Amino acid sequence: MPARLSLAERMPVGSSDIDPVHSAVSFTAWHTTLGKLCGRFTSFSGLFVTGEHFLDFSVTISVDLASVSTGIDQRDEYICSTDVLDVAMYPTMTYRSTCLCDYGGPFVLEGWLTLHGVTRFVPLELEVAGGADAADGTRYGLRASGSINGSDFGIGTNPPVDGDCLAVSDGIEIQLAIY
Repeated sequence: MPARLSLAERMPVGSSDIDPVHSAVSFTAWHTTLGKLCGRFTSFSGLFVTGEHFLDFSVTISVDLASVSTGIDQRDEYICSTDVLDVAMYPTMTYRSTCLCDYGGPFVLEGWLTLHGVTRFVPLELEVAGGADAADGTRYGLRASGSINGSDFGIGTNPPVDGDCLAVSDGIEIQLAIY
């Protein structure tokens, strides 16, 4: 096995609830006049499972979209409105992995993302992190990231700004830090 698997292979077998205190679900999009628009979701839950072999890994996560936080309350309210996420109609986003693949580069977590009532296949690059924990030995974590187009999920429509230029890009980067 390649050396890059050594940390991953030491992960304990079993299932664990995602620790919301030490985990994060965040996103980044480009704003045409301000640069990057970054935000996070403060309420989510899920489970990750590791098997006898690291590639038997799976994760399921559910995100409360009303918990969006960009640091500006007015923007958060707009993101939750019917103009963007419509959280009254679609309160959650879910990701369910189907397999973990080793293509020789970064690990790829393949799965299905449901957002705004639409389900699409979304692969995420996966990294394993680990280190000593004073309380109970070694802790392991996972970082997964990928990109979606908001328009593929029926979100991200923006009013034109100065003609036909969109205020926020269609491309949205998603990051999960799971512990």
